[in-house]
Amino acid sequence: MTCDRWVICLLLPLLAVGGSDLSARPSEPTHVQLMMVTPAGVSVPGQLGDQLRSMERSANAWLVRQTGKRVRVRHDSRGDARIPTVRLDQSEAFLAGKGEALMAFLVESLDVRFPENDDIVVFAYLGRVELRSRSHCGRRIGRFSGLFLANGDCLRHLFASGDGQGWDKIFLHELFHALGAVQACAPNGDDGRHVDDSVSDLMHRNGGGRVPQIDSGRDDYFGHGREDCVDVARSALVH
Repeated sequence: MTCDRWVICLLLPLLAVGGSDLSARPSEPTHVQLMMVTPAGVSVPGQLGDQLRSMERSANAWLVRQTGKRVRVRHDSRGDARIPTVRLDQSEAFLAGKGEALMAFLVESLDVRFPENDDIVVFAYLGRVELRSRSHCGRRIGRFSGLFLANGDCLRHLFASGDGQGWDKIFLHELFHALGAVQACAPNGDDGRHVDDSVSDLMHRNGGGRVPQIDSGRDDYFGHGREDCVDVARSALVH
């Protein structure tokens, strides 16, 4: 193509640059997206959306008390957490039969449905599960963290527990995993993505006991200020 009009020739490269910027995906997630995921034939309890919003508010209130920061969650026009429901095509029995491979299957399904979404996703799974442990309430793969609401011992957890151990703290525990905690460079890391210096730590393998603390010594994953190890306090999702 030849440029007979000099104005058009000047504009073409600028338009090309502008178009590429608009289509570029962000380099780092900027929000946490809450979701509900339900197998075919499983209905969503009418109060569950409000309970999950209560979980998010309780988790953020506790995080503010501990650190002065909060998680950047996607909200609706009223200021409440936006929680869409994803209804799967597969039955509860089919999905439960996947056992320990269930989380990977759910992540693949969600990634196919939302390929353009760069958010960190925390989803509440409403179906029955068959995991090795009845007390395993959450798991993370990549940018997805799943909360297994119906897994055995997890049924007893409150959504908003104050300073105790409930879904609000499990939500933060799995989210912090998604943000990189806890790396092998952490002085008290146990080489398994957790810390072992205090059973009260949120990122202890057992989830922090009854009154969890966030990085008790501020030296492993939150607020340590080092450049050589993940510091969740510096994440764009925590402000």
